[in-house]
Amino acid sequence: CTGALLCFLRSDSTPVPGCESGGDGDISEYDYCYDREIHNTALLNHGSGGSSSGTMGLCEGDCDSDDDCTGDLLCFFRDDTTPVPGCLTGGDADKTDYDFCYNASDATGAPSPLPTTTGAPSTLPSPIPTPMPTRSFAPTSS
Repeated sequence: CTGALLCFLRSDSTPVPGCESGGDGDISEYDYCYDREIHNTALLNHGSGGSSSGTMGLCEGDCDSDDDCTGDLLCFFRDDTTPVPGCLTGGDADKTDYDFCYNASDATGAPSPLPTTTGAPSTLPSPIPTPMPTRSFAPTSS
């Protein structure tokens, strides 16, 4: 690749950042050049131990702590190939157990599921009765 373009390595038909997927030019297992400055969401794997040039940017790895990531980025630790928030998954850079820098604001969790009902209401009383009051009241004399 020429200039600031980087090679997006892939071992399948993973979408190339900034390119439309499919069509005659999208050949499975072919590698393509892309502009990381514009499309910075593809994983960039510097190998075990990370970048030799210092801290790493968005979607770069392999980080071992938050200190390995630039600015406010954090290290996204994973035990497999869990998708890194804000980054494209797949491709040759997406190695099992490798950790990548990410922006915590990209990590939007799924909403909690609504509670489910168990069916018809129970006909049995509650298992624990309501406790008696702990204070006794003496009757007042008139």
